[in-house]
Amino acid sequence: MAETVLAADVGGTKTLVALADVDASGVALRAVQRFESSRFESLEAIVRAFHGSHPVTGLKSAFGVAGPVRDGRSAITNLPWVLETEALARGLGLGPTALLNDFEAAALGLETLGPGQCVTLQAGCEDRGRPRVLLGAGTGLGVAQLVPEGGAWRVLPGEGGHTDFAPRDEAQMRLWQRLRARYGRVSVERVVSGAGLVAAYESLSEDAPPKVAPRVDVLADVDPAAAISAAALAGGDPIALAALDLFLDAYGAEAGNLGLRALALGGVFVAGGIAPKVLDRLAGGGFLAAFRDKGRMRALAETVPLHVVTETRLGLYGAALAAARQG
Repeated sequence: MAETVLAADVGGTKTLVALADVDASGVALRAVQRFESSRFESLEAIVRAFHGSHPVTGLKSAFGVAGPVRDGRSAITNLPWVLETEALARGLGLGPTALLNDFEAAALGLETLGPGQCVTLQAGCEDRGRPRVLLGAGTGLGVAQLVPEGGAWRVLPGEGGHTDFAPRDEAQMRLWQRLRARYGRVSVERVVSGAGLVAAYESLSEDAPPKVAPRVDVLADVDPAAAISAAALAGGDPIALAALDLFLDAYGAEAGNLGLRALALGGVFVAGGIAPKVLDRLAGGGFLAAFRDKGRMRALAETVPLHVVTETRLGLYGAALAAARQG
């Protein structure tokens, strides 16, 4: 018999909340609602808004949150929220409650993927006895590793998006210099994220010849990263296309780096909010070329399976599993 749980995927831009029915056959999401995170003073306020339509009292729950979690506590990286497991459970009248990093939740969600929820860019030589890596760009850059353990996968969450960025060509070097002048240190997330795509557009605009002017409406959009992607895919804006290609090159290179660090012959999985929206361009060659461009390790990189997750609610599926697995 299926157990109903409360699951949430809490990000700097949006928070998804859902009820989920979990049994041996998998996870079925229902009553999924999206909330703009910045419009609420706390996660508790979002859950109360959800509770107005879908009672959650007494349910097991799990919250995947965009930030490191230690001892049941997390400060959200891109929001002024501090979360504590016991306070959430007590304040909302929930049953057993878990906080986990959002990419730990997403990594758990890989177990639920079925046909049509993933696209393979490189088949490689898959070995399910070796580690997997998950990364995904959106508001930030999330990273997690998975290692096989007892016939299942153990998730090793981390903050790999905050490691140092290494530029690969002159355009990336100029972007790095500008970001360094602004922030003092340039992490991978400063480039491989929605904000990084905007920074790439701004940097390339400064370097563009006078006759190639950046589009003011793109940067003025409510979601400039989405506007840049749309302009690049629609054609007619060479700066947007160059910015998207720079972004995808850096993204593919970092995916390849993670594949080598973990020797991820179980597969590298690319998730997050951006990849599915630019899948055609991502699959067109630049991303994969950067993934493979590892010098003496190129032949090894070519054996690492590479997949793009097109299921945008991966974190919700994983949070539901985490909720149900509590004692």
